[in-house]
Amino acid sequence: MAEATGLAVVLTALPLEHRAVRALLTERSLRTHPSGTVFEQGTLPGTPWQVAVACIDAGNLGSAVIAERARAWLRPEALFFVGVAGGLKDDIRLGDVVVATRVYHLHGGKETSAGHRLRPVPGAVSHRLGQAAYAALVDDRWRLRIPPALRTSLAPEVHHKPVAAGEVVLNSRTAPLYTQIIAEHYEDAAAVEMESAGIAKAAGLADGLHILTVRGISDHADGAKAAADATGSQPRAAAHAAAALAEILAVLAPTARPSEPAAYPPPAADATPPAGAYPPPAADATPPAGAAAPREAAAAPRLPMPAPRVVAPAPRVDGPVPRDGGPAPRVDVSAPRRVAPAPYPAAAGPPTVPGAPFAAAEAPFAAAVPATESAAVTPPPAPVVRTAQAGPVDGAAGELATTLGAFPDMASLEFRQGILADMGALLGLGRPFLAAERAVARDHQREIARRVRAYRDPDAALQALYAALADARPDDAALERLRRLLG
Repeated sequence: MAEATGLAVVLTALPLEHRAVRALLTERSLRTHPSGTVFEQGTLPGTPWQVAVACIDAGNLGSAVIAERARAWLRPEALFFVGVAGGLKDDIRLGDVVVATRVYHLHGGKETSAGHRLRPVPGAVSHRLGQAAYAALVDDRWRLRIPPALRTSLAPEVHHKPVAAGEVVLNSRTAPLYTQIIAEHYEDAAAVEMESAGIAKAAGLADGLHILTVRGISDHADGAKAAADATGSQPRAAAHAAAALAEILAVLAPTARPSEPAAYPPPAADATPPAGAYPPPAADATPPAGAAAPREAAAAPRLPMPAPRVVAPAPRVDGPVPRDGGPAPRVDVSAPRRVAPAPYPAAAGPPTVPGAPFAAAEAPFAAAVPATESAAVTPPPAPVVRTAQAGPVDGAAGELATTLGAFPDMASLEFRQGILADMGALLGLGRPFLAAERAVARDHQREIARRVRAYRDPDAALQALYAALADARPDDAALERLRRLLG
């Protein structure tokens, strides 16, 4: 499987929502924003995406602030809010998933002597992510990502509808918030929650931030919330929303990198310019008197092979690595690119009829997977992050790990994170070089060495490591030892 090249941020407001998304990821490691917000970043198997997930406080104000922090710090290509919501339509069942087509901020208005005058504050979601959601969830395959323990007799459906976001929990269909605002002015809203207006506001103030809300319905905002929650509706709805998110990212293609082929081929050398266009100057044309001589085109930047003791210092990366530019994520809706999720097999049976039970609409989950593959449908146990022991490292990786241990500054987690960030920039990854953090510095050094030697181009990774350490200049003797490993 190709290495993950895209980065998506997922925000949640409840621990159970956070756990549902976290359970999808492997190779997780913690990243802490300077203000203290903790993101757990990992790989989403079967997709070309890294996902950074955080659990924040409920409310639109907090979601707007954290979304902007994540945008400026992590530079994600997509930002999702994933979790549970109250349903506003009787034909949307508990456990169904609502993908927002737009977001309504409920509490914009003006209070006068004549009463409350509504001032709607609509929020747009990303057209690109919305189209990816349509392509990904058009059939029932996404349901196979739902953990078997949380599946029920009725198959959850997906609804692409507007979502309303307010500042209070709604648990009554007779409350003024519902009767005077939602039912009167936002009748097409299918779900109500408390965070999506915030991320919509953040996207409206930032160029290129693509957002989407994915919510599982855990109650009907009708006064029976406690009874619905008691049936386990919240964990089930959160798992359904997380499964839908995973399928969307399996279809969504990350932004093309500058090293990738251009989307359109360059014109042929003998192409004739269109009528009215200025003709290109002749190869032997003499510039007019007084004009500056033309400059030769600069050579494309290359990662230099450092000579002994003479190193072209790499640019120091302070803080987050900015993401490369390029076109926004592209989705081919006519023929969506699907990547089969690693833990789950292909669906069996005919398409699901809305409202029909699993058994009648498609082959039961147990029948969809051969008995010999029953372990495949159960999500693998979460990998342990920050373990005390990293295990033995032999051969070239062991020699590199020993060499890294000679750098005194490698005992600092902050220093190691800075080196990994520099390596990611030098390799053009658009993110830090991936090496899961460990509780013990020596074990983290071993993990870095193992990752360098296992990289798809180990020589390039080793050169990037050397250039990053040479720029930091932490120890000349240790740097000389590392240089000898370059050959």
